[in-house]
Amino acid sequence: LGKSHLTQAVVHSVMDNAPATMLHYVTAQQFSAEMVNGIMNKKMEQFSQKYIHNCDMLLVEDIHTLVGKNKTQEQLNTVLDYLIRSGKRVILTAAVTARKLDGLDEDFKSRMTSGLVTRIEAPDYTTRVNIIRHKAQANNLKLDDSLVDYLAQHLKGDIRKTESAIIGIKAKACLLDTPPDKILIKEVLSEVIGAPSRLDGETIRNFIGCQYKISLDELKSRSRKRSVAFPRQIAMYLTRKYTDISLADIGSLYNRDHSTVLHAIRVVTRDMSQNSSVKEQVAILSNKLRNR
Repeated sequence: LGKSHLTQAVVHSVMDNAPATMLHYVTAQQFSAEMVNGIMNKKMEQFSQKYIHNCDMLLVEDIHTLVGKNKTQEQLNTVLDYLIRSGKRVILTAAVTARKLDGLDEDFKSRMTSGLVTRIEAPDYTTRVNIIRHKAQANNLKLDDSLVDYLAQHLKGDIRKTESAIIGIKAKACLLDTPPDKILIKEVLSEVIGAPSRLDGETIRNFIGCQYKISLDELKSRSRKRSVAFPRQIAMYLTRKYTDISLADIGSLYNRDHSTVLHAIRVVTRDMSQNSSVKEQVAILSNKLRNR
């Protein structure tokens, strides 16, 4: 679920469906090293033959590592120009978009962005849950739903951290000869991702969205449906309780003004005093937030 996963999937698909394709899959560093070796050993003709004349498809990973390497950029730009004009397929990946890569030649940037440019979003909560379950199963690690939920709430973005956490949990559980519990998982996560971050408005908003299965757009919408309005009010109440954010700043998280936030806090406070179910919900959510 990252750029390498996708490029490798492309390679496997091409090899399965068109095995005769002359395909080259390298990192930008490998391309640069090959070029330097070609120059030093006076073998640039073979280098050009490989990447220009004997290439139907080129995949180059981590283009961002070429920042400041002008000669490599120039050579790769020449290769790209020939391949693209010849109707060949080219896939390039980078940690950030081309426009954010300072230190790249403008002509090279232009060539990179001449085709389809897209970004890979971080996996959402549901996808993270599925990934964690899959990785745990692959490592013969049994995790109950509450532990999977805890991991999904904390492991965001980098899939490698998820893999590292699962391996770490498995190793520690085996070493201690005990099934994994929340204390063990917290210890492993502190090593993988560091100490838990301090609660802020965005974290609480995302947490409430996950708990009530409501999207960020819905929380920020003008909808007054109780299924949306109630979680929004709970989020405002908890943000006021656990952060020092002003009423106006809390409101800006939901496209509301400070008076709406004040009303939400009053509504939740009133409902908690009159409705044991609401009081219990808030208590459970508060406990989950404190123990993130």
